[in-house]
Amino acid sequence: MVTPVPAAIAQPLAEGLAIPVVCRDERILGLVPLKRTGVREAIRTALDKILTHQVDTCWYDAGELIPPAWAACGDADWAGGTLMTCGYRVRVKSDPEAVWDVVRTIGGDRGWYYAQSLWWMRGFLDRLAGGVGLRRGRRHPEEIGVGDGIDFWRVLEIKEAQKLVLLAEMKVPGEATLTFEITPFADGSTQLTLLSRFLPRGITGIVYWYGLYPFHEIIFFGMAKSMAHATGKPILDKPERFTPRIAGSCSLP
Repeated sequence: MVTPVPAAIAQPLAEGLAIPVVCRDERILGLVPLKRTGVREAIRTALDKILTHQVDTCWYDAGELIPPAWAACGDADWAGGTLMTCGYRVRVKSDPEAVWDVVRTIGGDRGWYYAQSLWWMRGFLDRLAGGVGLRRGRRHPEEIGVGDGIDFWRVLEIKEAQKLVLLAEMKVPGEATLTFEITPFADGSTQLTLLSRFLPRGITGIVYWYGLYPFHEIIFFGMAKSMAHATGKPILDKPERFTPRIAGSCSLP
């Protein structure tokens, strides 16, 4: 709760402070002449890169990104599992690019467009459980790439102006993804689809999903509506739910 990184990372770093790391053998400089960077200059350079969002990688987006096998529709049913879904869609009089601008800037300082206090509470509980919480933010307020961390999500898939898939990295009894899909229509309108998918881990995961189910419906309905408003274009149809209210297939209609 007092460090900007999870306890699993902060604790080993703190323990490492007791280990001497000052190099006093400088013979290498006689073989490989090198202009060394002073401490103040190094800190200033690092801070400048952070302020201008030029950091190539951070603790939260480093490491291998391994997509869950069930992320492809049908895998959970084939394996005998139960895939929970909650999805809403809304149609706006807008081009896909305007909707994509709203989708790709989600999280970080922008937030999640709706029920910010509930997202903050979920992030706080995640921090208490040793997770990354919402303090992770984004690498860049507008740019986004596969593997990037967005609060307690990780970017799993991107299709420019079409699709964004996030993989949950918060502490949950299961695995979850959140998909934003953009579909243009011939009449010049665009449909924004939000789909939450959750593969529970045992009875605890099932209880977790249905215990939070009322909040899921409120949040995703509100997110769809608020994101449509954020485009600045007229909303043609109010958000509607398209997934069943019981566990079922992940196929989009």
